[in-house]
Amino acid sequence: MRKAILACLLAALLGQTARSQEYEPPRTSSGRPDLQGVWTNKTLTPLSRPSEFGQIRALSAEQARRLEDGHQDYLEAEFAASDPDREAGAGAQAGLTMASMNFGKT
Repeated sequence: MRKAILACLLAALLGQTARSQEYEPPRTSSGRPDLQGVWTNKTLTPLSRPSEFGQIRALSAEQARRLEDGHQDYLEAEFAASDPDREAGAGAQAGLTMASMNFGKT
């Protein structure tokens, strides 16, 4: 009985390995991986770790709540109805300079 179970597990493992080696990801005509598809940046997870967190590995519930609330405030300001009487530089982008918005662009 043990040999039969071991043989089944081994066959399943080898079959899975063979299938994963057969997979060839789609490529563009230049040979690079084809990353076309639907992409979104609708997440609170940044691509790089904010320096304000230092060596903290996980946020407390209160820290996470403050982060979420701050992001919600940003979204509400960003998508607020347009006000033609509002002064320039108000809203979600308030305080940003052109230099800071173009950082890293070449």
